[in-house]
Amino acid sequence: MTSGSFRILWLLAAPVLLASVEFSTKAEENLPQPSVEIAGLNHEYASCALVQFSVRNRSQQEVYVEVYAEQFKSNAWTYVDYTYDLTDPRSLYVKRVIVNPHMMRTDASVDVKYDRCLRPNFVKETKSAFISAIKKKDKKQARPSCRD
Repeated sequence: MTSGSFRILWLLAAPVLLASVEFSTKAEENLPQPSVEIAGLNHEYASCALVQFSVRNRSQQEVYVEVYAEQFKSNAWTYVDYTYDLTDPRSLYVKRVIVNPHMMRTDASVDVKYDRCLRPNFVKETKSAFISAIKKKDKKQARPSCRD
């Protein structure tokens, strides 16, 4: 099974607070306020495995949450191809301007799903070709590099 390293990037905004916090599947210590709890992530996933987890607002204020996936490539974290807000899957297909964002209440949670092999409608190749390309790229990245 080929596995990739992914990280979830989440953005929070409260009425007078804007925070950008990176989250990896390793537990983070000393999260800045507002505090958000992420549960259900594994350390690795197969190439086209469905990633499911939840985000809960543990702060005493309402927050706005956006969640993005990143991948570990060439010893650095970068956005995955065709990135979108995982809390709003429609953002993969349409450009949006958020005027009155939905705020997450204290102790509320949202379930999030990420399907890396979900083919955007603007990709012209077939679904099977799209998935095959992802798996091939993952397999190539998983091979250890040869050194003399």
